[in-house]
Amino acid sequence: MIEPRTATECLSLCELPLAWADRLLERYAPPSCKRVYIGSSFCPQAFLLATAERVRRLADRCREGGMALTLVLPIVPQGLLRQVEERAAELVEQAEGTIDEVTVNDYGAFMKWGSIAQESGGKLHLNLGRLIGKDTRDPRDPDYPHIPYRPQLLQADAWGGTHLDRLLQTQPIAGLELDPTHALLDLSSLPAGIEPALYGPLCYQSTGQICEFASIGLLEEEKFRPNAPCKRQCLRNAIRYTGASGVEYCKLGRTMWFDPDWRTQVVGVPSLRRVNAPLLEVLG
Repeated sequence: MIEPRTATECLSLCELPLAWADRLLERYAPPSCKRVYIGSSFCPQAFLLATAERVRRLADRCREGGMALTLVLPIVPQGLLRQVEERAAELVEQAEGTIDEVTVNDYGAFMKWGSIAQESGGKLHLNLGRLIGKDTRDPRDPDYPHIPYRPQLLQADAWGGTHLDRLLQTQPIAGLELDPTHALLDLSSLPAGIEPALYGPLCYQSTGQICEFASIGLLEEEKFRPNAPCKRQCLRNAIRYTGASGVEYCKLGRTMWFDPDWRTQVVGVPSLRRVNAPLLEVLG
């Protein structure tokens, strides 16, 4: 089985304020960092913290350091859709080519940004985000995470095709983002030309539309509303607990995470991006 001959080191600032970008780059960017991810996979409120001015400043620094930017878009409720779409387009424009990729996490954004990528003439590429794939994540089972695993998007159906094959028939796809769900990920059925990106060290367990941190300071009848406006209380609060299985979980914002007790090995592809996301170090 082929193992990656090259691994590109990247840093994710997703879910984190870009006001902290300079300090985070200095502290957490790998020495050979080639790419920085910004935006959010999970929360439109977090995504909207990325202003044009801050992205322009970060883009200037990335160009000086020989790094590119990937803009990650979350699943967006109808009430925030226009605001997020306008902000995303503004950020791509303000970055002046330094943002050369957009990662999508829902099928509406997949169709929209796939068309934009096609019209860009190769200047902008499209990635599938972690929420597109519906992989089982269960660190409580002592055996399951150590069984070699092929991500759901790459599993063949009864006709021999994969879900990723069907998506490729409608839009161009340049990258596939993954979590360290298992100790060994088999990507041998990944089509040529699509580069995988593996996040770590945390693996997200589940996410939702209600953030209890956003309810801090609100009246009882105003708490726990889906996609409610917030004051980013999640930047000052986190929940960590250990369940009956002994696995420790961490709730950051609207998303539950765990720290795998394995380092995921990827096989079946010639190259791989490793994306360092220092969420636990910064927020936990």
